Amino acid sequence: MTGARIPLARPRPLWPAAYVLAFFLAVGLIVWALDGSVGPAAFFGLVGLATAGGFLIHARVKWRHKTRGHKVSLAVIGLGLFLGAGVFGRQSFQLEGFFFYLLNGVMGGVVIHYLVAKILGPLFIGRAYCGWGCWTWTVLEYLPFKKSPHRPLGRLPSLRLAHFFASAALVFGLWFLAGYRHGTEWRTTDGLWWFLGGNAIYFGAGVVLAFVFQDNRAFCKILCPVTVFLRVGARRSLLKIAGDPERCTQCGACDRSCPMDVPVMGFISSSKRVLSPECVLCQTCVAGCPERALDLSLGLD
Repeated sequence: MTGARIPLARPRPLWPAAYVLAFFLAVGLIVWALDGSVGPAAFFGLVGLATAGGFLIHARVKWRHKTRGHKVSLAVIGLGLFLGAGVFGRQSFQLEGFFFYLLNGVMGGVVIHYLVAKILGPLFIGRAYCGWGCWTWTVLEYLPFKKSPHRPLGRLPSLRLAHFFASAALVFGLWFLAGYRHGTEWRTTDGLWWFLGGNAIYFGAGVVLAFVFQDNRAFCKILCPVTVFLRVGARRSLLKIAGDPERCTQCGACDRSCPMDVPVMGFISSSKRVLSPECVLCQTCVAGCPERALDLSLGLD
């Protein structure tokens, strides 16, 4: 071990937690001003508190415990949305539900959710919803394949686009050809069955793909249709992972730890922020860097 560099312990900044909290509070206030209901403001405030709390845990606990913040946020937001909005709220937060709401011309919770978490929100917080609030990720988190095998997937990720258009074709076909109406009033809508059925398919596919590819995140990389929205905004996000190329020793720990197979080291060694639209801001690379060379940053690329 002679001559080995011992990294300095540097406290993580707290501004990312304040930033995500401010983002969700601002969204809640905007929705409240437009809709006149206190409910959305309270809901987004709770989402902001949970995400900010996860960021704080990640920033302040010991390095080997940093993933606890990630798990806490996933549990609170993912399970909260799944049970509160999906099961008890009887709304289909699956992609098909979003299309049905658009065709109905109703600016309901599903449309607002997609706008904030998956369409416009990624311009400000990247794919933080994927890494800190997705209920599918919450379930897949507990499968046995904790680290990505980093296998080349070839053209398989294009199945996400095919899944997206297949969902759209299903909804538009039912609407225009069969005259089927999903409904939006929570007491009579079919949203609950679409939500439960869609999630059963997602979870089943996620488990199968995880065991086939030995990767808990195989569904996210190969079949999740929502990434069609997310990738567009995430590439241009203000919030991204950045690194100090002078501290980086190119050990590759960040690349090995990334669950989404993002080539983090290549961006850092090129003095760039992590521009990959596959980054979900889970900050696993931040926790895994032995030189403490990585952290979140705000800016334009």
